Amino acid sequence: MTPARLTVLALESSADDSCAAVVDSARRIHANVVIKQHGLNEVHGGIHPIAAHEAHLVNIPRAIAQCLSESRLALSDIDAIAYTRGPGMYGPLSVCAASARALAAATGKPLIGVHHMQAHALTPLLTEPAPPAFPFLTLLVSGGHTMLVLARAADRFEVLATSLDSAMGDAMDKFARALSLRPHPARGLGASLEAHAALPPLPPYSTAPLAPLPAALSTNASASLLAFSFAGLLSAAERRLHALAPRRLQDGLGEPEKREMSRVFQDAAVGHVVSKTEGVLDLIEGRAQGLPAEDGRDGKAKARRKAKSKSASKLSPAAAKKAAQAEAAEARRQAFKDDPVRVTGLVVSGGVGSNLFLRSALKEMLDRRGGGVGLFCPPVALCTDNAAMIAWAAIVRLEAGLMGEPAALAIRKKWPLDALYDDVPAACYRPAQGEGVGGGGGEGEGVA
Repeated sequence: MTPARLTVLALESSADDSCAAVVDSARRIHANVVIKQHGLNEVHGGIHPIAAHEAHLVNIPRAIAQCLSESRLALSDIDAIAYTRGPGMYGPLSVCAASARALAAATGKPLIGVHHMQAHALTPLLTEPAPPAFPFLTLLVSGGHTMLVLARAADRFEVLATSLDSAMGDAMDKFARALSLRPHPARGLGASLEAHAALPPLPPYSTAPLAPLPAALSTNASASLLAFSFAGLLSAAERRLHALAPRRLQDGLGEPEKREMSRVFQDAAVGHVVSKTEGVLDLIEGRAQGLPAEDGRDGKAKARRKAKSKSASKLSPAAAKKAAQAEAAEARRQAFKDDPVRVTGLVVSGGVGSNLFLRSALKEMLDRRGGGVGLFCPPVALCTDNAAMIAWAAIVRLEAGLMGEPAALAIRKKWPLDALYDDVPAACYRPAQGEGVGGGGGEGEGVA
């Protein structure tokens, strides 16, 4: 039987933060410890996998000790041990995985591996006084991911849009480095760029602001493409920066350029995310228009004619991929048109979810649309990587019938959200959960 109140110790080290937390099923966060690596990242110009791995080996034991001390709990008070099993960097992931497996083996507690992005998506169910009901739309935006996901239940996710290249957080960090900004002590480079963008402009930009950067995926067929792209935006911003102050790049940028370029970059990046988010809302509500002729049904017919006129081997991989993507997009549009979904809210999570300008722009868009879709954002401290969200996702799984998992389950550095726990044996679940649990993708309908 599941205890009346579950208490879980969780570990997280999928990237550069060493995290430990204790959370219980009454939604109380007893302790939440995060040890950053900003100084190390500054030395290496970003996350260095080997250096991050070595730092986690030192910091995860520290985080565990501090977490237990702050929570005033002993390991005997813990009901289960959870950890991030993926996705992320393999070396860093292996530290929290090995530590959690050792703790579970030593104490005899159940071991729970958690999907990092699922945990981000479920964070509002831990933090909100009135959490959104399923289904809701989730914008997962961080240094490693930018995606829009339809959460139909706690273990059923449908990825509707993702980045074609860089993630938003990665692009913001890189441009902050190009501006020679110092990282925010707690939230890193992206937060520093946000802070500079919010400052009043200085002359000459106070009276002559720079023109906006080109909007990504906004012309011709790409305007209807439900995806994100930040590589082109980053390149355009860097070209603008070099044209603006070529000599100052050698001697150090002035404060006027730092503020103004932070502003124009953030405006473009946030505008792009808001635009594509609105497009996905139109899609799931059954209001999305068909793709333009070159990418829609006419394009598919053209691709079929090409395929018939020449052998499949002569059809370039790029052309075949484009035709397949167009066909899948049209099928999805038609499916939502036939069976639209009314979401209860838009959940914003991930490290960039702490950006207040992004939150404000999304709320403005939702208010303009009407329809009662609320905006749900975790506290800033729980937007970036943390173990509290890992503990909560583990509690959701335990309450849905999971009893524990084998320590031998593989770390999954790449792990699609639509393949949740498809490698967990059925024997790991309580029989009362019935069909559809374990060994085939998730905990079943009981977690909705």
